[in-house]
Amino acid sequence: MTYQLAFRVRTPYFRAIVRGEKVTEIRRSNEFWNVRAHRAMAELQAGRHVTGMFLCGRAKHYREVVRVAWIGSAAWALGREPTEQGREDLGAGMVIEFMLGK
Repeated sequence: MTYQLAFRVRTPYFRAIVRGEKVTEIRRSNEFWNVRAHRAMAELQAGRHVTGMFLCGRAKHYREVVRVAWIGSAAWALGREPTEQGREDLGAGMVIEFMLGK
């Protein structure tokens, strides 16, 4: 059985994921996402598949999650300072990076 994570994303990010241009998904490190990320890591370490289901309105797209990592800040994970919306979404602390495969 495959472990599945659900990510709600905004339209431009959804389109970039579908096109294969966006290869990571970043979430604020909090109790909700930490539980899911630890489970995903355990599944990956056991050699099982983890799927990311990306939701944008009624549209859905599935991508494999190949790696999970905790990163010190959104700026470090993104390689740039986050936008104002990004700062609001991700906060000032640690974030979780989900690396996407095919």
